[in-house]
Amino acid sequence: MGILQPHERHRGQARRNALGQTGTKTAFVVHSPRHAVAALRAGEATGIPIVLASPQGAGGSLGAPWFLEVLAAAAEAVPKAAFTAALDCGDAPGHVQAALRAGVKTTVFSGPPATRRKLAAIAEALGAKVLAKLGSPRVLDLAGAEDPDAACEAFLRSFTPKPSKGK
Repeated sequence: MGILQPHERHRGQARRNALGQTGTKTAFVVHSPRHAVAALRAGEATGIPIVLASPQGAGGSLGAPWFLEVLAAAAEAVPKAAFTAALDCGDAPGHVQAALRAGVKTTVFSGPPATRRKLAAIAEALGAKVLAKLGSPRVLDLAGAEDPDAACEAFLRSFTPKPSKGK
């Protein structure tokens, strides 16, 4: 399984293997359920598994309940989409702990490595992960996207090989 855990509602084998051990992860920073749904639709249309990521520091500013609601709404709207999710908690260990208590399975913590190791041990006991960074080299932040559906699909299609002509 990849470094990011599937969302709680999506623990089936196909979901667990969606990102795989290798391959490039593609992430979307989502600011609303509309953004998350657009990202999942694009992922489903292109066959590319994605990561739904919160805005930086959202664990404190918007909270874990908000993030879980965004994920639940998106999963309900696009039930067959393969995705993982990560809530950015900035450098606040208390926000990570609150997110873990709320049921978030992957958090991003940018604080001191020693603190991250302690949080990771707590997370591991809960079947969760604490990351130092998102780990997805391909990221599209949907803030300000006028048409999130088109933006997500165009972003993913830019990574899809074009069919060869004449073969």
